[in-house]
Amino acid sequence: MMSLFSKEIRSFFNSIIGYLVIIVFLAFNSLFLWIIEGNFNLLDSGYASIDGLFSISPWVFMFLIPAITMRMFADEKKTGTMEFLLTKPLTELQIIAAKYFAALSLVLFSLLPTILYYFTIHQLGDPVGNIDSGAAMGSYIGLFFLGAAYVAIGLFASSTTDNQIASFILGALLSFIFYFGFDQIAELDFFGDADLLIYNLGINEHYLSISRGVVDSRDVLYFVGLIIFFGAMARLVIQSRKWDKKSRSADFIQFGLISTLVVVINIAGSFSFYRVDLTAEQRYTLSQSTIDLLDQVQDPMLFTVYLDGELETDLKRLQKETQQMLDEFRAYNGYIEYQFIDPNEREDRDQLVQLLQSRGLAPTIVTSDNREGRSQREVFPGAIAGYQDKETAVNLLQSQYGIPPAAQVNRSIQDLEYTLASTLRRLVVIDRPLIGFTEGNGELGRKHVASIAAQLSGSYRLDRFNIREFAVDSITGEVSIVEQLRRINRFDLLIVAKPEVPFSELDKFFLDQYIMNGGKVMWLIDPVAADMDSLSRASEFMALPQYDALNIGDMLFRYGVRVNSVLLQDFVSAGVNDARDVRKWPYFPLMMPRVDHPITKDLNAIKLDFAGTIDTIYSPSVRKTQLLVSSEYSKAQEVPGIVSLRDLYSDKYPEQFNRQYLTAGVLLEGKFESIYRNRLVPKSLEAAGITLRDTSRWTQQIVIADGDIIRNQLNLVAPPSVMERGAPLKLGYDQFTGAQYGNGDFILNAVDYMLDDSGLIDVRSRELKIRLLNKAKIDSSRTKWVILNTAAPILFIILFGLGYTWNRKRKYAKKA
Repeated sequence: MMSLFSKEIRSFFNSIIGYLVIIVFLAFNSLFLWIIEGNFNLLDSGYASIDGLFSISPWVFMFLIPAITMRMFADEKKTGTMEFLLTKPLTELQIIAAKYFAALSLVLFSLLPTILYYFTIHQLGDPVGNIDSGAAMGSYIGLFFLGAAYVAIGLFASSTTDNQIASFILGALLSFIFYFGFDQIAELDFFGDADLLIYNLGINEHYLSISRGVVDSRDVLYFVGLIIFFGAMARLVIQSRKWDKKSRSADFIQFGLISTLVVVINIAGSFSFYRVDLTAEQRYTLSQSTIDLLDQVQDPMLFTVYLDGELETDLKRLQKETQQMLDEFRAYNGYIEYQFIDPNEREDRDQLVQLLQSRGLAPTIVTSDNREGRSQREVFPGAIAGYQDKETAVNLLQSQYGIPPAAQVNRSIQDLEYTLASTLRRLVVIDRPLIGFTEGNGELGRKHVASIAAQLSGSYRLDRFNIREFAVDSITGEVSIVEQLRRINRFDLLIVAKPEVPFSELDKFFLDQYIMNGGKVMWLIDPVAADMDSLSRASEFMALPQYDALNIGDMLFRYGVRVNSVLLQDFVSAGVNDARDVRKWPYFPLMMPRVDHPITKDLNAIKLDFAGTIDTIYSPSVRKTQLLVSSEYSKAQEVPGIVSLRDLYSDKYPEQFNRQYLTAGVLLEGKFESIYRNRLVPKSLEAAGITLRDTSRWTQQIVIADGDIIRNQLNLVAPPSVMERGAPLKLGYDQFTGAQYGNGDFILNAVDYMLDDSGLIDVRSRELKIRLLNKAKIDSSRTKWVILNTAAPILFIILFGLGYTWNRKRKYAKKA
């Protein structure tokens, strides 16, 4: 067998045709990946990835591999050596195996030079090495299995004829059918609900799954089964040369048994499977918190997904990813069930659409072109999840005005596990924590916190709490302090969002004792009175301190922080759109996550508006974590001070910002000391039976020196046909520049960290890292990299061929 394997390898390299086949393969790859502008060009993509190679290779392989395998049996038949080969002490299986592994080795040899592409992108990453090596490795594994399947198909094609051209055409045609044909067949209405089965018969479905960096036992079984099936087909064709009636029946029975065994093993493997996620962020691996929630599902839970039918490409991706995620859920708990429904195909469509909208599922208008012209239809990228006697709506698409549809889908796919796991939590967790937005001190109104409230409402109960509205004692007719304390203590978390009215001592007393009893508070404070509206009326304004006037400085100081009435400026800042250009505005500092903490891990930049700074005070019982920190090029402007539009148009240089890493947000955890410690309790409180607590239970607080971090903008740009004027926009979205910041995720993470015992914050924190190329480096040395990756792989093959030929001549010259 090894001698036949070696013979096949030698015969390939002894012919110049073999080298030409590999060189054409590499030249074709180089042309599309490095030279021609387009979707496959690795340098033009902007991302540190070699996905273009794995996207184009299945199509190139359709011609490369049949060119390698076309002669393996066809040539033996044409030259009459097939009978001689069959008379050797080798079985048909050994002959097929030797030729198969020889062809597969040649395919792997052809791929070897493409490793240079990986190292090139590795060097061009920003920073160097910013490439997902695990995903690339998984993609190469997928390419290996794809090549292995094509080789088996090519060998079968070669076994059916003595004409190499016919073998090549048949091999390429069968490869095309198995890679792409089943997908097209599944689109036909004829197959109805069996379309998923048809998809799974094709190579494309399994190649895409494994090439994304996840090695799934179901995909491995499929490829192994396909290889065995076509190997058995080739064996059957070879055996037919010496058939009689008895042996023909036996061979067909044996082939039937092998085929049946392949099918049975694949079916069994679909129910019990194992997956290895090779991606850097483990993006296709369920978190432990999600698994823990799945373990709590004790009865059937049905996800009815209304994302089916005629969909555009991006929504098809969302549909597929949703199905894959639900498959992951079902793999851990058999009670998880799902079905996909197209509302537009239902007879009761109008009633169903009305029902879905009333449940909170937002429709999306999809425009498509067909023979009748352009048509529009409503699709509902969402689901209704039902468990026991409860139902909840799930919006799978995070729609947002100003963001391209593809970006919306990418973001939605990234958050898919959290979205579905949050649904589990809403259905299986009975007692949801209660969050209160405080009122009475000039805090932000409902419209300005509508976005974050909508996002929080899925996992928490929300209410407003006016600290200055007291319950009246039904007997005495006087305000009841005891009842007010009871009312405030029912909240698990209070959010104090941008207060502008001073806190009275009684306000502070209620908040302090709430904290002493284990309550949690998120303080979002503006230490300076400054906003952009002032610049709409004049070219400059006077920024004034207001923190001392709020009368909470002594309180927060006792808890462990001092908020400074200054204006934080940062060279790394968001922009202001002056209708001509977007210009950096140092008063809008961007807080880049610099602390490896669950709240800030992997978050997008967080935008602050006229923020202050925070100093921490030593307190042995309180642990302090800096959450929001400025860049190394920042400064603090003293107030009162002038804020002028001249700063928008003046040139800015890093050296002008002479301070670094100024803190604007702090997490406090531990036991806090009351501001009323060692004070006499007023007689009115003693009479009411109220005992002051000097030290809190273990609890948490977050202090941010910016109240606008939680404020969403109101629509002023989108036309009424798209969005009502004054409607709340998504938190973190700047309608004037089109930028999306991480404010919403930061607040959600902070709330989850303080309240969620399930650990779902880890799911949201596990955002995909955007791996970009260094554009400056590419622009300065593009020609060098193009020439290197075009010429070096071909030169490698040429040098190998020259070396192989020289060694062969030297070897036989010695024998002579």
